[in-house]
Amino acid sequence: MILTDNNQTNCQETNTVNFAVIGAGISGLTFANKISALGYTVAVFEKARGTGGRLSSKRVKNSNQQTMAFDLGCTSFSGKSVEFKAQLDYWHQVGVLAPWLVDKQGNSHYVASSRNSSLTRYLSQDLDCYFSTQITEIRMNNGVWELLYVDHNDGSESRIYADNVVFATPSAQALALLPRQLEMKARLTDVTNEPQWVLALEVSNPDLNIDDMSFPDSELIHSISIESNKPTREHPRQSKILQIQTTAQWSSEYIDRDKQTVEGFIIKELELITQQSLIITNHYLHRWLYSTVSCGIELDNPYLWNKCGIGLIGDYFDSKHFGIEASWHSAIALVNHLSDIGDTQTAVRAHEYD
Repeated sequence: MILTDNNQTNCQETNTVNFAVIGAGISGLTFANKISALGYTVAVFEKARGTGGRLSSKRVKNSNQQTMAFDLGCTSFSGKSVEFKAQLDYWHQVGVLAPWLVDKQGNSHYVASSRNSSLTRYLSQDLDCYFSTQITEIRMNNGVWELLYVDHNDGSESRIYADNVVFATPSAQALALLPRQLEMKARLTDVTNEPQWVLALEVSNPDLNIDDMSFPDSELIHSISIESNKPTREHPRQSKILQIQTTAQWSSEYIDRDKQTVEGFIIKELELITQQSLIITNHYLHRWLYSTVSCGIELDNPYLWNKCGIGLIGDYFDSKHFGIEASWHSAIALVNHLSDIGDTQTAVRAHEYD
């Protein structure tokens, strides 16, 4: 493996970190914080303009310059495992999360204060993060990984060197970047992700008879959440902001249709569910190509690690948990593995692949 400490001199010593983490969602930022706490240098790269992944949030203005704020991905999160419930409680205690509702199974659901991307912004605050920065290639160069990237702010190209690289991206994005010599790359071909359409609407109907969070009996709509009813969300008007997520099957069938057509179908179905015509004052439609995992990788541990210094983490490894919780467990498990190696082995450079 290539797990080195901060005292080691590298051939590109002015531009080398111990860990390059690709992806600033919950798994990437959790891993980066935990491995940094062990004394390793870390740089996080995210092709989007900010943190979030499936915890992204959005603000959209209408023609009257009125702002509609909403969560673009995950509506809320709860915990099944003791460990993640404790983590949620900690984030609640420090003011990052707020309790929202309790579901029919008795699970407490949280949202991040202000918007869900606040959680990932909190996790990124002590890290070196590079946003609007897309990794285009990784390759071995004189015993370290060379990462080529494009800065989307100005189109410039540059590179950074890392002893280890951890992918915290959807499996398809990791598959495209992994060196072809790695056997672990073949494992990713077994992963299947389902797409999803997400529509945000601001409606001024005075009597909208739906719960804060609902899962209607519909082949088209998977869930409806009232974003403006979430705690800590500022909304100065009497209107309601809704987030509608489509079902996996319908999304797959309509994922390549134009946005106007898709939005029309969703609104029509929502009007059937609410039994009224909607008075819409703002709207925004987003397409997630990699929303949920329908077929993941079954392993004893929810990550992949190669001795050449390449790691993979994400929700597609953990079938015991789902979504945000699975991503968090994957990151924690890899950190624990690397910590055990660091405690019991002398760090060496392994230049060969598998």
